[in-house]
Amino acid sequence: MPGIFTGIRLAPLRPGNVGYLLGMLMGYLLVTAVLVVTLGRLGR
Repeated sequence: MPGIFTGIRLAPLRPGNVGYLLGMLMGYLLVTAVLVVTLGRLGR
């Protein structure tokens, strides 16, 4: 994730930018959850 924030030139820990950090984390968790469920059903 540091590479992503460096690429878009954003400091995620500044007070106004914490929402971006939380959005990235929630997006990652959502994608991971969807992939786990989908691949679990396919592997069954």
